[in-house]
Amino acid sequence: MLEIKHRGDGAYDFVNEKGETLTISFHALSGDLFVGQAKGENDQPGYGYMVIRVAGNDAVFYVPQCDDQDKTMLAASSVEVSGQLECIIDRVADAPALFKRLDPGEPVSKLVRE
Repeated sequence: MLEIKHRGDGAYDFVNEKGETLTISFHALSGDLFVGQAKGENDQPGYGYMVIRVAGNDAVFYVPQCDDQDKTMLAASSVEVSGQLECIIDRVADAPALFKRLDPGEPVSKLVRE
């Protein structure tokens, strides 16, 4: 069971059955697409990103893999690929345009509102 709590700053806390919390902020891309941004664990720098497609009461989550993306497109967007095959987007001028061009891969999760 996953509980989702809306925070005062606009982000959401995703709390699992163990009480562990992951805070995610959502940013509109276009139509039914959103980008979710989550802060890494305390000992990990940076953020993790996902693409979410919302349709009615369903939200389908995708986690685009950096090493599966078009390297030319990433370079043209100023994405830095680290040695661990992680994408660093600090220098990306138009993040929404980048996320629209990514291959999202297969869905990793689906949430259904009750």
